[in-house]
Amino acid sequence: MRQKIKKLVILTVIFTVLFCLYPLAEVSAPAASDRQVVRVAFPESTGISETHEDGTRSGVMYDWYVEIAKYTDWEYEFVEGNTTELLNMLVDGDIDMIGGMYYSDWQEEYYCYPHYSIGSSNSLLIKRIDDNRIQGFDLSTLRGRTIGVFSKLVNKIQQLEYFLSYNSVNCDLRYYDNADEMEEALDRGEIDLLLGGDGYLTAERTVVARLGGEPYYIVTNKLVPGLSRQLDDAITNIYMADTNFAKEVQSRYFPEYYDSPIVLTDEDLEFVEQSPPVRVALIDNSYPLSYTRKDLHEGICQDTFELISRQTGLVFEYIYADNYQQMFQLVAEGKADIVGSFMDDERMAQSKDMVLTKSYVSLDEVILKNKKSSYPSDNLRIAMVEGRVCAGTGAVLSQVC
Repeated sequence: MRQKIKKLVILTVIFTVLFCLYPLAEVSAPAASDRQVVRVAFPESTGISETHEDGTRSGVMYDWYVEIAKYTDWEYEFVEGNTTELLNMLVDGDIDMIGGMYYSDWQEEYYCYPHYSIGSSNSLLIKRIDDNRIQGFDLSTLRGRTIGVFSKLVNKIQQLEYFLSYNSVNCDLRYYDNADEMEEALDRGEIDLLLGGDGYLTAERTVVARLGGEPYYIVTNKLVPGLSRQLDDAITNIYMADTNFAKEVQSRYFPEYYDSPIVLTDEDLEFVEQSPPVRVALIDNSYPLSYTRKDLHEGICQDTFELISRQTGLVFEYIYADNYQQMFQLVAEGKADIVGSFMDDERMAQSKDMVLTKSYVSLDEVILKNKKSSYPSDNLRIAMVEGRVCAGTGAVLSQVC
């Protein structure tokens, strides 16, 4: 009885508190019309500030704006245009804020910088994807090339000059006062490379070298100093709640490393042209790697080799095995050239006199336990795919480990 009375008292107190707080919340909540409207520059830039066909927005800057609004209750008016135009509008007071700005002493005359940056962008040397004269693995191919640089990014230019000097590479630097003109010059072939960041990457461009990172900021109009103080407080609170917020946002849109296109030499192209179809051994029923659905063979393996075929011109044909062991037998007997879904380590490959390629997919493995068995206990029997290495022992399984 006492327990029931105690529960009733607790519930009564909770509902009383909620009832008291409810009208206060209604009174204190600002009306939509009372919210401060902030005019934000939103230049189109892949991964940084993107506006999609359906009107939705995304990118590093957009995610920051959303998070900042949680602390300031700002309502945004996004203003689109090219970066140069928007920077001029910020100086003139036609917009209030722009993100992705590097720090320079001379810019403090025009913009208010917060105390904390919102991340660090990579300094990248970027070339056209179809320009095979320049290779990232051979920096000597940079010699004599022309590199476009945005003249106002003094720190990045100094970083580039040090990089070239350190690697004993002489290049001509061409200075641009307009970043859009620099990009157009690269696409037209007037320059060989440009110095930029992740936002300069497109499907037609690729990275030759990464030089390092430089902090960037959200800056505000100097005519509204109170805005900068609110921004400062919001960024501080964001970092106090989550010190890794900037890194997490950056990783959503930009990779830790950059893919390079496949470069085929004349010798490679001759081999592809003369090569017969490459025979790939796969397991007939091993979802999701390779399986049959509606009388069609499909899976991750087939999709991967199809991609390789499109990029290299090689032709693949598939030979299906009933189990893991039989895949190796097909190769050993000369009926197949490669094992398409090898699932063990380098030592296992060497033991079968095979060469292991880089992995193309990663799958998690789980242990399923019989409900009637106890764990841990002695004399447990573990069933695995025949021919696989027993994890933790290095033993090759016949049937059980």
